[in-house]
Amino acid sequence: MKRTILTVAIIAMLVSLFVFPTSAAEVPAPYADLAFNADGTLYDAAGNTEISFVSPNGAGKVSKMEVTLDDGQVHNAWAARLTEAFEIIEFYFPKFETQEQYVEFANKGFTLELYAAYDAHVEETSGLFGSNSSGGIGLLVRGRAAGAYEDALEPSHQIMFQMGINDKEAVTNAGGWTNGTYAYVGDNKLGSGNVTDTELLDEHLGKLVHIVALYDPAAQELRMYFNGVHVQTGPVGANTFRPGKADFSIMTVGHNASATGESYVEHSPITVTEARIYDCALSTEQVFAAYTKCREDIILGKNGPEGDAPVTEAPVTEAPVTEAPVTEAPVTEAPVTEAPATEAPVTEAPTTDAPVTEAPTTDAPTTEAPKDDKGCGGVIGIGAIVAILGTAVVLKKRD
Repeated sequence: MKRTILTVAIIAMLVSLFVFPTSAAEVPAPYADLAFNADGTLYDAAGNTEISFVSPNGAGKVSKMEVTLDDGQVHNAWAARLTEAFEIIEFYFPKFETQEQYVEFANKGFTLELYAAYDAHVEETSGLFGSNSSGGIGLLVRGRAAGAYEDALEPSHQIMFQMGINDKEAVTNAGGWTNGTYAYVGDNKLGSGNVTDTELLDEHLGKLVHIVALYDPAAQELRMYFNGVHVQTGPVGANTFRPGKADFSIMTVGHNASATGESYVEHSPITVTEARIYDCALSTEQVFAAYTKCREDIILGKNGPEGDAPVTEAPVTEAPVTEAPVTEAPVTEAPVTEAPATEAPVTEAPTTDAPVTEAPTTDAPTTEAPKDDKGCGGVIGIGAIVAILGTAVVLKKRD
């Protein structure tokens, strides 16, 4: 009996893994999560920050619009469209009343996630997400015109991540790159041949790009990911986070919150569909899962307000043209009742003499099986598996 139960349990486990595969990595809940209201305002789905859309001239907008994925697919999705200087998405941290609270938060490890499309390149330092000034946290583009930096024979549009650090020697001794204030992840030489894995290229313009930057104190390193792929690591050694002069109460998308002159939007519009902050360092598997989910949400129309899927926007329900014509033209009422007059109940004789109904009765069930095949999809497959399980149990009992 015990052998029978064990056999059934093992087979059931294998079946469950086949029919209901589990996710390779589960992404933790973010500390702050950009979300959209149906009225065009923003909010934090995580509830820890206050998110607002800042548009001084009202040129920007928050709505459903066309976006393009990295593989060229075009979909309608909710997004914030930033088009002019000082148009930003602002994350305000009401729980950080002191700089010490900000430092404590950062020293546990943190991750910035941004899913956005950039219309054009910039050729100067421009903030993407964060807040840094002689310290702090900053995800940015270090743009350089041709010939502007050492061996830069061509323009460079390198995406970089920098974090304020307290000990320059700790970073340098660990093999990291620092200027005494920041630890960096990215190439310290901005020549055209040195930035291929972290550079915003022409082929990326106009398409949603998934960028993740993080500080992992356990591994003593900074890491960057581009479209789900780990592209850069910067060791920081035994170091701690330094806030510097950065405003600890806000971070922004579109420019550097603590150095507003470093603005990407001032030079090129940005379309933002996702922006998140995590109070931990994501693993490589979790970053890839986050990237995959961002793409799926766009494809399935799930990145917007509850119940606002793309299908409901199409006025399909408002124009049920088929309802009126079908009901208004009951042509069958007059012709059908008049033609099959009851005067010819031919069925009386044929019915008793030729019980033809017996043959059709046996033929009918053959049409039911195909209906089940089409309508139930994998049900037959599961039924077969259940039958196999039953057979296994019977065989074991016989043993």
